[in-house]
Amino acid sequence: MQLLVESGVPVLLLRDPSDFSESAVIGTFDYTDLNAYLLTVIGLAHPDEAHEQDFLELARKAREGKSISLKDVRELGRKEPLTFLSENADLMKAIETFGKGVHRALIVKEGTEDVIGVLSQSRLVKFLWENGRSFAAIDQLYPLYIRDLKIGSNSVVAIK
Repeated sequence: MQLLVESGVPVLLLRDPSDFSESAVIGTFDYTDLNAYLLTVIGLAHPDEAHEQDFLELARKAREGKSISLKDVRELGRKEPLTFLSENADLMKAIETFGKGVHRALIVKEGTEDVIGVLSQSRLVKFLWENGRSFAAIDQLYPLYIRDLKIGSNSVVAIK
């Protein structure tokens, strides 16, 4: 957690310690994991019955200042499956991937499992915003109203 906070990066890659090439990524650790841990420790997280004992044990260890494995913390929150994109994938492939509900993709060297970068939805949106003038089709959309683009939802469900 200290590395996440001090490094300023939005996500840490977790590698397989048994992989001698040190390239296999087995998971990620981000602020969602950190928040889930903090909510558990202060007693605001409410797990389902099947995981209640694990949560209580983790909270007890934290309060006692005992060592807690990263694996235990990662299992607190629901994680989307790891998604990989080749470094040679085109922009459309990244957009399609994010359109399926993925928030982050790990970029790998072509033909390998070597992770060389991370692409997030927010980074892609920032890129498109900053470089929109390079894409005539996107540049034409900026002055239009959201209602004219028909990308909002007309049916809103609210619960009080």
